Amino acid sequence: SLQLVVLLVGVPVFIDQEHLASGYILGVVGSLVRLVQPSDARWRLVLASVEDEEHAIGLHGVAIQMAGWGIQSKILGGRTPPQAIADAIEHLNPDAVGLSITMGRSPAAAVAMLDAYALACGNRPWFVGGSGAASVAALVRARGGLCLVGSPSDHRVAIERALSRRSPA
Repeated sequence: SLQLVVLLVGVPVFIDQEHLASGYILGVVGSLVRLVQPSDARWRLVLASVEDEEHAIGLHGVAIQMAGWGIQSKILGGRTPPQAIADAIEHLNPDAVGLSITMGRSPAAAVAMLDAYALACGNRPWFVGGSGAASVAALVRARGGLCLVGSPSDHRVAIERALSRRSPA
């Protein structure tokens, strides 16, 4: 984060400055995502952070990685509620849904959250990644989702396997 960089050089950072810098970085990275999207992609995904997580810069990194694998991504952004995922599936007809989870939750909150996202995804393949994914891996798998922990090459194999098994919409 910008705050960490500024702390290293000894200059104080205010929240407005961090938000301004984050917004600028997000704009640049968003442009990069649009530039690298494969036009002849075999698969299309929607990517979002779960409803109580605001940050979306990591989603852009995932979209860039996916583009390198020939997968097209649409980023819904941070704080995406389950109903917005259901709406995106209806309107955009993606082949899969990717969710970012970075914060820990109580067991009851994690169960309720993942139940809602699993219901929103329906029979569409969905996967969960991010720094908080390992803490909910068993819950994700129990609901039919794919939890991405480990190396990006492992992620690619798992995602492509799930997409290959998907029946046409």
